[in-house]
Amino acid sequence: MQTLVSHYRTRIAWVLGVSGCCAVAGAACEPKRTTAGLLVAPTASATSGDAAAAPGGDGGSDAALAYRPLPAEPHGSQGQSCDRDVTCTPQLDEVPTWPFPAPFAKCGSMPSGGREGDGTFSQAETTDRRKLEADVCCYVKLDCGGSRGTRRKHEVRVVPGRPRRDAAPDDAAPAGKWTAMARMELTAVDAFLDYMADLRAHGAPQALIDAARTAAKEEVSHARMCLELATRDGEDVSAARPPYQAPVGRASLEELVASTFLDGCVNEQLAAASMRTAAERASSEEERDILLRIADEEQGHAELSWTVLRWAVGTKAGARDALRAALATLRGRGAPVDDLLLDAETGASLAYAMLESVVRPATYALIAA
Repeated sequence: MQTLVSHYRTRIAWVLGVSGCCAVAGAACEPKRTTAGLLVAPTASATSGDAAAAPGGDGGSDAALAYRPLPAEPHGSQGQSCDRDVTCTPQLDEVPTWPFPAPFAKCGSMPSGGREGDGTFSQAETTDRRKLEADVCCYVKLDCGGSRGTRRKHEVRVVPGRPRRDAAPDDAAPAGKWTAMARMELTAVDAFLDYMADLRAHGAPQALIDAARTAAKEEVSHARMCLELATRDGEDVSAARPPYQAPVGRASLEELVASTFLDGCVNEQLAAASMRTAAERASSEEERDILLRIADEEQGHAELSWTVLRWAVGTKAGARDALRAALATLRGRGAPVDDLLLDAETGASLAYAMLESVVRPATYALIAA
């Protein structure tokens, strides 16, 4: 998993133009361009070369992505009364993949032995406790009487394809996994066609619009391949075609940025990593080849999304703030586990690694650019 994370981290660094990624990847420094003229990462193996690229084993030598920002001190909303639970645990034995800056480099993002949501790292509590006990890390968890705010607009799902913006999950999902995947891929076709119109409405370069059209065609191919596997396994494919839901007007800039980040940079990236991992456990060569092909193209869709964000942040007033808001929806949320191809434990572990070591650091680098 570490090597896979390193591979994807390096690819996104290339797309965002972060310096130093050639040495990290151990790949040629000359990037390649797609037929649409978009800059993408140089071809590099996801299973070789990366592990020995840096002392940390995941490309941590890249200065722009090296440190995790220290979180703000946890506090309730104005006028809100909250119980404050402080937990201090021994620091980690080794510096993690994406560390806090010194002197907190061996403090994880959650309490040692804990789970996501068990507390937020507190610089103040840690500094105070270290006056009495060295090498500890302290975390704060607030209980504000059950008032957790409203349900978020976007949900992060480890599923193949780009979900339609604001679409609710189907109540009657197909029982077979390949049929369910085909349904998601077909849903993504409509989503990319809508996305093309949104990009055009906001004056995006034609190369980005053309790349979104190519992605829609690739999703059609993905659905066809999944249906072939569904038929092979005797699944009922009658539920594969989702009903079309016409968009309600064009997306605002804030909606475009949020959809690009959550549906593309997050969902497509997680889908690519999930499929590549599942390919290692495939039951046949046919299944393995299909999963690897889909994984590569879903990764291309994620990289398209990062390219769109780079364009938006560089040219559109308000895009950077919209990206900050979209990133905030990932904070305080456990890793998603509704993966169609992997068991819950593997899916959750992979999702957490990708969010923490690829998506979040790349987003901070883009915001700071």
